Amino acid sequence: MAIGSIVHFEIPSKDHDATKKFYSELLGWQFQAQPMPGGNGEYHSTYFNETGIGGGLSDISEHNQPGDVIVYFGTDNLDADLKKVEELGGKVAMPRTEIPGMGSFAVFEDVVGNRLALWQNAEKE
Repeated sequence: MAIGSIVHFEIPSKDHDATKKFYSELLGWQFQAQPMPGGNGEYHSTYFNETGIGGGLSDISEHNQPGDVIVYFGTDNLDADLKKVEELGGKVAMPRTEIPGMGSFAVFEDVVGNRLALWQNAEKE
């Protein structure tokens, strides 16, 4: 997979029930709750068709405010692409973080401060 393919998105939410109801009624999305790694609450995923990208609702936090919708781009080499972000004048906002059994991601800021993310799938055995 070349960098550039959108593979995921996250919408910040302080009220998951209200946000799920809004997007379910507006766009027909269905959500599935799953436990967060480390037992820190639930993540609410949506996949609006079998072949489309998926997304989810993330909690509001210091680094994830309303309006901070994050688009994730797929990559085969997360570390090399993070280095390229910095070479091009961007900065790493959240370093490589592993989701066990799934993959790794990192959040970066472009040259004007937009926050985006990179996702690398875990190696399949």
